Amino acid sequence: MRLGIKRIVLLNALPLNAFSEPAFDLSVVRVTPQSFIEEIKNGMEKGVEVINYIRHPATVSLLNTHGLNLVPSSGLYTYRNGDVLFIVTVKAPVRGTEMQVSLSDLDCFIVFVR
Repeated sequence: MRLGIKRIVLLNALPLNAFSEPAFDLSVVRVTPQSFIEEIKNGMEKGVEVINYIRHPATVSLLNTHGLNLVPSSGLYTYRNGDVLFIVTVKAPVRGTEMQVSLSDLDCFIVFVR
């Protein structure tokens, strides 16, 4: 975990409208689902606040089986300086049905904002 991280923010997409700055740079790193979870746990152990904006129950449930304690949320995210964005998406979502997911079904990214 990099120094200066104030919050880990879990998202299911990158909402560009969450940024109020006229210009900003994003550094996006694709990581394995296992690394994704470990990075979150490492942040939690270091006292970094974790905020969840993932509302997909199956994804939240899967992350929770790996030691996270998340509650689905449909809130709207607004960027704050120091946030690091952890984005998790289902590779092949099926609209209109609640599907079960495994780690191999997920694409995971860590986004650093400058």
